[in-house]
Amino acid sequence: MRLGILLSLASAVVESPVRPQHVWVPTLDVCPTREAALAPESAAGVCTTRAINDIDPQQTEVWARARVVLPAGTARLTTPVAVIVIAMASSEVFWDGERVGANGTPAGSAASEEPGLLEVSFHLRPDQLSGTEHVLALHLSSWHTPVRVSTPVHAIIVGADVDLLLARFVAYLPALITAGALLLTIGYFLVAFLRDRSNRDALLIGGMGLFALTQLSFELWRVVTPLTYPQQVWRLIGVVVCASGFGLFMVVYVTRRFTSAAAAKALVMTSVGALATVLLTRPPPSWWYHGLGGVFRGFDGLTFLLLAYSALVALVISARALWRGRRDAKWITMALGLYVGLMLVEREAFMDRGFFVGVGLLSMVLLLDQLALLSRVREAERVATTRAALLELELLKRRMAPHWLMNTLNAIVSWIETEPKTAVRMVEALADEFRLVSQLGERESVTLAEELALCQRHLEVMSLRVDRPFALECEGVTPDLLVPPGVLHTLVENAFTHGRYRRGAIFRLSQQMESGRILLRFSAPAPEERPETPRAIGGGDGLAYVQRRMHAVFGVEAQVQQGPHDGGWLTILTFAPVRS
Repeated sequence: MRLGILLSLASAVVESPVRPQHVWVPTLDVCPTREAALAPESAAGVCTTRAINDIDPQQTEVWARARVVLPAGTARLTTPVAVIVIAMASSEVFWDGERVGANGTPAGSAASEEPGLLEVSFHLRPDQLSGTEHVLALHLSSWHTPVRVSTPVHAIIVGADVDLLLARFVAYLPALITAGALLLTIGYFLVAFLRDRSNRDALLIGGMGLFALTQLSFELWRVVTPLTYPQQVWRLIGVVVCASGFGLFMVVYVTRRFTSAAAAKALVMTSVGALATVLLTRPPPSWWYHGLGGVFRGFDGLTFLLLAYSALVALVISARALWRGRRDAKWITMALGLYVGLMLVEREAFMDRGFFVGVGLLSMVLLLDQLALLSRVREAERVATTRAALLELELLKRRMAPHWLMNTLNAIVSWIETEPKTAVRMVEALADEFRLVSQLGERESVTLAEELALCQRHLEVMSLRVDRPFALECEGVTPDLLVPPGVLHTLVENAFTHGRYRRGAIFRLSQQMESGRILLRFSAPAPEERPETPRAIGGGDGLAYVQRRMHAVFGVEAQVQQGPHDGGWLTILTFAPVRS
C-alpha cells in the first residue's frame, strides 16, 4: 500500500494541538565521502542529485544529504518528530551534522555490515527543530539482499512519528475478514480432493485458496513484527510466488471448466513460458511499472502484472463461454469482472486490500458453483440409477415372462409321462440357470468361464425344450477374463427372442487383442424364421443392458458394436481388461 495512505491512517490517531505534517524528501545529493555529506558548504559541486527511488546502496555504501524545510509549528508538536527511513538497507542518520542514530551498522563490506530494519524512526530533540531549514545526511549500505531489487530506498520522511505497524493492521482489516472464506474454501475442496483423487477441480480451487491465504500471511508478516531488510526481500519473493501460483491455478481451473483439455494445456504452457521469461529477465524490465502509470515498481509491479494477466485471461475465457450459451458461466464471469474492477479502481491498495476482497468473493462463488455442479451430477446419477433399476426390472420380467415359463412347464409335464429322464434333465438345467442368474447377478464382474457356464445352461434348456441342438463354440478365450455378469447370456437370449431356429444353431465366441484392448466377438447365425416385426438381434432393452453393464465395469471407453455379418448377426464388445 502506498505510504501516503498509511501516513494518513496513522496521523488520524496522533494527538497533537497542531496538525501533523510530513515532509517527503524527493531527492538526495549523493556524495563521494562522509565529509562531503556532512559539510555541504565546503563540498559544493562534488555531489550528484538523484531521485529517492534511484538511490542504490546494494553491494556498496552510499553517503547522501538533503536540505529539509520544516513547516511552521513543527517545534510545537507534542508528538515526537522523527526522521522516518523506509529502505532495504542499514542506515545512519545525521541532522545538521550531528549523529541522530543508526539502524543496523552500515559499512563498506558485507562482513562489517549489520542488517537493519526495513522501517525505522530516528527521533529528533526539540532543540534540533529550531529554525526552518536543516541538513539531513544519511549513510546507507545494503550487502545482504538475496537478490537485487529495483527500488531499495522507498521513502525518507520528516515529521510526526507514527505507528506504521498499527496503520497497516487497520488497512489489512478487510483482507483479514476474507481469511475465513479462504479457510472454508481450502478445507472444503482439499477434503473433497482427498476423498476423490480424480476431482482435479477441487484440487485447483483448494490450491487457489491456499496460495491466497499464504500470500495474506506474507503480507501480514510486516504487521506482526518489524522486518530486517533481508527478510523484506524474502517476503516479497514469497508474495510473487503465491501470486504466480494463484493466477496459474485460476487460469487452469477456468480453462478446464469452460474449454477443452487441449486448450487448457496449451494456455497453461504459454502462461508458464511467459512467467518464466519475466522472472528470469535481468535486469528487471521497466515496462511493467511504467505501463502502470508509475504506481508500482519492482516486486510490486511484477506481482500486479501476474495477477492482472491471470485475471484477464480467466475473464475472457468465462465471458466467451457465457456468450456461447454456457449459463453456468454467469456468476463466475461476474465475480471475475468485479475482481478486475477492483484491480483498476484500487490500484494503490489492490494487493493489500482489493486482491483479498476479490479473492474472498471469488472463492464463495466458486464454492457455490461447485455445489451446484455437484447437485447436477448427483441428480443425473439419481436419474441414471432409476432408469437402470427400471431397465433391470423390465429385463427380469422379460426373462421370467409367463408364456416362457408356461411353455417350459408344459413341456416338463408332458415329458414326465413320456420321457421322465428328459423331464429330470430339464428341471435340473432350468434350476441351474436360475441359480447362476441369481448368484452372478449380484456381482459387479464375473470370470468369462462363469459367464459361459450360464450361457451353456440356457442353451441346454432351449435344446431340451424344442428338441433341437444348440451350442456355443469358443475360440481363444481367456477363462479368468473379467466381464460384467449377464452380457453374453443376454446376447444368447436375444438371439432366441428375435428369431426361431428350426434345425438348431451354433453360436460362436472368439477373443482378440488390438492395441491393448480386448475384443469379444459374438456371432449368431441367421434364423430360419423371424417374428412378424423383425428386430436386430441384440437390440432393444437387451443391448441397453449390455452397454450399461460394460460402461459400469470398464468405463465409458468400452464399446458395444453390432450389425449383420455373413448372413447372421455379429456383436463386438471392446474394452480394456481389468485385474481380478
